[in-house]
Amino acid sequence: MEMQIKDFLNKYVKLNDEEFHALLSVVKEKKIKKGDFFQEKGELSTCLAFVIKGVFRIYEVKNGLEKVTRLESEGAMLFDLNSLLNSQVSNENIQALEDSVVLTIEKEDLSNLYKKYHNWDKLGRRYFEHMYMLELNKTRSILWEDASTRYETLRSKGSRIVDRVPQNYIASFLGITPQSLSRLRRQGIKRRF
Repeated sequence: MEMQIKDFLNKYVKLNDEEFHALLSVVKEKKIKKGDFFQEKGELSTCLAFVIKGVFRIYEVKNGLEKVTRLESEGAMLFDLNSLLNSQVSNENIQALEDSVVLTIEKEDLSNLYKKYHNWDKLGRRYFEHMYMLELNKTRSILWEDASTRYETLRSKGSRIVDRVPQNYIASFLGITPQSLSRLRRQGIKRRF
């Protein structure tokens, strides 16, 4: 587990042993059963979580319609940034799609790491720059790519998330109907043979 966290963090900044152990001293392991929530709409987000094991969907409900905005698995961070930074109740639900294990860190503990260690401050900035670019690429993908291309991009993720997430959630994430996703999957299977 420590190596999994260290590998994730090292993508942004190389932490020394003291900086890494400072993190380990404040994180808490949390097990979340399939179908349970890490966070629900209407709650105030006070912590972030690192996914050790499992898959999550992050979704919003408007006018009775669910819209999946993110699908996350091992090695990802879970949080509602707007709620976390602005101390507003969350509009998002973060639900486990498998029995899962996460490591949580309270917002205050993370802030203390930022204040005490320059590398933690740098890591936070680099991570959120990375997240901004992912969101920008997702927006461009929705605007400029067809559903087939978006599905193939999702399929190419290393975690094989499409094999672990119910198809109706994948369709919602891609912005298409479940029927359109079935058609794309059939066409993809035919092309491979």
